[in-house]
Amino acid sequence: MHDYMHQYKFNGDLRLAKVFQHAVQLAVDAAQVDVVIPVPVSDTTFDHRGFNQSAELLQLIVENRHHPVVCPALKVVTRDKQQQSKQGRKDRMTRTQPFVIDPNYVEKLRGNKILIFDDVYTTGRTLHFAAQALQTVEATSLIGLTLAR
Repeated sequence: MHDYMHQYKFNGDLRLAKVFQHAVQLAVDAAQVDVVIPVPVSDTTFDHRGFNQSAELLQLIVENRHHPVVCPALKVVTRDKQQQSKQGRKDRMTRTQPFVIDPNYVEKLRGNKILIFDDVYTTGRTLHFAAQALQTVEATSLIGLTLAR
């Protein structure tokens, strides 16, 4: 999985997203949620990679479904967030909140069952921060799903 992620994320082999898209779709279906929110990447990361790895893994849902809705409700507020893979455990655990909710989505998310999707669970901090940022929308449930740990 390490080699897969390196080739997919850091070498930009976007074709590899297709390998797990069906499995991700099945897991999302099993969760029975209304909205799926991919963990965002910073503008710097997006400019460098050209894609959001979590969002790409959700493409089958976007292309084939109207429900659940895939929604880019979170934004990264830190300018140059260092990649977790390049940080030590101490640095990972002492990060500050990197996300804010896009105000355009607050009312649209209220009262829904929300799933936060990320590609890799390393320390759990990313999902924790995403859930913390989404608390204001008063979702009926909020769960996390990752491709790998």
